Amino acid sequence: MSTPSTPPPPRHRYLSRDERLQAQTLHLAGHTQTFIANLLGFSRRQVAYAITSNRVTLKKRSGRPRNLTDA
Repeated sequence: MSTPSTPPPPRHRYLSRDERLQAQTLHLAGHTQTFIANLLGFSRRQVAYAITSNRVTLKKRSGRPRNLTDA
């Protein structure tokens, strides 16, 4: 039998609040999405979403609630 392999790491990480704010500020200063993506080290699609979403803070991640009891 073969052992189950671990899943590959994600290709891109989420932008932090400060990185989203920085991308929006650079966009308002007149820089292109490609320039901002190269400067910050993210994909152009991530930068485009950060600019157009008009949301600086991240949404709460969905998922199973934590088990808070000590069993």
